[in-house]
Amino acid sequence: MKQVLYLILAQAHLKESIITIMSIKLGRFISLNIYYYLDIFSLSLNSRIDRTTGKYDDLCSSVTKEDIPCTDLVVDGFRYLVFPTINNCCMCCTTEEGCGILRPDWLLNATFIGYNTTESVKYQIWDKKGFQDNYYWQVDVTQVPYIIDEQPHDKIVFNVSSFSKTVDPSIFALPSYCSKDRKCPPTSSCNF
Repeated sequence: MKQVLYLILAQAHLKESIITIMSIKLGRFISLNIYYYLDIFSLSLNSRIDRTTGKYDDLCSSVTKEDIPCTDLVVDGFRYLVFPTINNCCMCCTTEEGCGILRPDWLLNATFIGYNTTESVKYQIWDKKGFQDNYYWQVDVTQVPYIIDEQPHDKIVFNVSSFSKTVDPSIFALPSYCSKDRKCPPTSSCNF
């Protein structure tokens, strides 16, 4: 399965969707994901992460320990965990509870660290302090994302050659078996 990322490039302050292939290293595990992000003229803020397995993700694995695909879908201010192979879905949390999508301006006030060159490509490196250092690498010429390194645990690496600015908004349609009234179990990580 191809892995895809739709992500706003905060440095460019774009108001559109973006796509690129990625993998995420979570501790010692590498999780392959499809991540969709949509911010069309700020009319809708939606995101979707399709995981080939949910067992390495905190939210998905807190609902089921099965080694099955899990979709983390944020639509209209609600975060859903969808398990498409078993037609199961629960509403995890809401944007009001601090459980929304990555803000389009998350790199606002980031510190420019400098440049690095790998494989003959020049990258800008930025640091956005949060609970830890969050290093963001982007291709200098195109501003395409390359790495988000959330020190010391998670590292997201993007395939810059797969970058595109096209997204079909129907990708954010809720499956018919999802409802905001069907909440994830109280023992899940959704209830942090």
